[in-house]
Amino acid sequence: MQNYRVDGGVLSLGQGTVVGLSDEQAAPRMSRMEKIGGGKYRLREVMEFKSGETIKVALDDIPKCFRGIAVSLDPPAEASSDAPVRMKKSAKATA
Repeated sequence: MQNYRVDGGVLSLGQGTVVGLSDEQAAPRMSRMEKIGGGKYRLREVMEFKSGETIKVALDDIPKCFRGIAVSLDPPAEASSDAPVRMKKSAKATA
């Protein structure tokens, strides 16, 4: 799960999606969610989040049509410099 800010529209997430919300965000929505623990909730129905709200959700749970308004607040994962680099073998010419 990553932190996202809704920017420039309304983000709709589907039933069954697990989201991380603050207590202030969760309070008015509790009748439509079940608490999992640790600030995480499972949505019982489709729920909308307005522009400016910050939520925690897995990228795969954000519908592709809404990914343009979900701005990631987490730094991008960097490739480990300890991993060996493999060079692609070139094809040998046949005579």
